Amino acid sequence: QAEVRWNYRPNGLWANFALGIQKGGYQQSSGNYGVYLNTSWTLNNSQASFSAARSGGQTQLSGDYRKTFDDDFGETTAGTTVNRIGNDTNVNLYASRSGTRGDASLNVGHDKSSTNGDFNYRGMIAANAQGIALGRYSYSGAAMMLETPKIDALDYGFRVEGAPVAGGHRYAIPLKQYTDIPYAQVMTRSNDMDMNIEIPANIVRSHPGQVYNAKATVDINLLYNGFMKTVQGLPVSGVISETGDNVYQNGLFSIASKGVLQQVTVDGKQGSFRCDLTKPRGNDYPCVPLRP
Repeated sequence: QAEVRWNYRPNGLWANFALGIQKGGYQQSSGNYGVYLNTSWTLNNSQASFSAARSGGQTQLSGDYRKTFDDDFGETTAGTTVNRIGNDTNVNLYASRSGTRGDASLNVGHDKSSTNGDFNYRGMIAANAQGIALGRYSYSGAAMMLETPKIDALDYGFRVEGAPVAGGHRYAIPLKQYTDIPYAQVMTRSNDMDMNIEIPANIVRSHPGQVYNAKATVDINLLYNGFMKTVQGLPVSGVISETGDNVYQNGLFSIASKGVLQQVTVDGKQGSFRCDLTKPRGNDYPCVPLRP
């Protein structure tokens, strides 16, 4: 076998190539030679690969593409794989979700003779006097039954002891065996929201088979910033009547709020405008004039 490899790595892209020849080919017959080309590409949260080979008078092609979506509540991966050997083609679609209630995956495949599919779930169910909840899989057998508060008109998420949770629900949080947890470890990563979260757990030597109750207290400070513009794209300026914050001549504004703001009124020399903070277009927030 002889092979040459090279990499192509411009800004933000990673690509690998391999070109080679192999005696015996992919069929491993003594008098046969095969040539092949393999390549893989990685860009942000997307990955793709392609392989081509010619051996024994037969062409073998395979390709794979997958994309990962990361959010405050977990991670989702979706992709497809296509294989073609001679005149036979096999197509496979797959998706997986690692989230607040555990890990689930779905796989569907099709070739010339059959169609198949499978679904898998891996997680944990915990129950005590407080109720029943699902969570991520844990081999320890110890769990924390966590209640998170609901905040009107706001979907928020964070991680507790490494497990993702969302607001307004009950979750089973996996715990390590025989550990002391006075306060549960919390991690947030939202770019437009500051959250002060406390979870007093008061757990002493977490034993297998035990489910401990806990309740989260959440104090939020929402950050709204960007540019306020009319439907025609013209900047809106003035003073936001609900908060007293200034909107500058180019439409730039910044608001820190303890609650959810859906719409605000901007009063300025151009008149009064009603601006929607729930549906930004990138960094631009749409505003419509108010009739006098």
